[in-house]
Amino acid sequence: MIALRRAALALLVLLAWLAPASGAERILRFVSDVNVLQNGDLQVTETIRIEAEGDQFKHGILRDFPTIYTRRDGTRVRVGFDVQSVTRDGDREPFTTERKGNGVEVRIGDPDRMLSFGPHEFVIRYLTTRQLGFFADYDKLYWECHRHRLGFLDRPGRSADHAARGGRVPAQCCLYGAARRHRHGC
Repeated sequence: MIALRRAALALLVLLAWLAPASGAERILRFVSDVNVLQNGDLQVTETIRIEAEGDQFKHGILRDFPTIYTRRDGTRVRVGFDVQSVTRDGDREPFTTERKGNGVEVRIGDPDRMLSFGPHEFVIRYLTTRQLGFFADYDKLYWECHRHRLGFLDRPGRSADHAARGGRVPAQCCLYGAARRHRHGC
């Protein structure tokens, strides 16, 4: 009887060890702070807080940034994109960039080191160019601030937009989702 209980206990321990993580892995917070510089470039700081459980977030995170857009008339526009720094939990974090599809993939993290389980905060600082359109009646910012490969953002991301000295951001209209729905004051 004791041997049977020990075997059952050992089986339970083994099953608990083999069971997937609690399912709590997710993006907890995603904030983009955008400064429109006087020359029209965007200086962006993204703060991405995640809960890592070793499933999707093994070594770090991936970010996709579109850098090629197709205009309504069919012509293509390429925008500039340069990662300036990346940190994780306040310390410098290794990253690589690679052109893929219509943009750049940024791989953040050390491929030889697993993330510890629990919360981590990544801060990505980058410069992007040619994201502003100037029209007779209005100016328009073309920029996908919360495009990411992983579909488990807890709540909508947030963007804080700042105009260069002397400029202003009088109204906001966002296109969001696959259907590119409009939302004002976002």
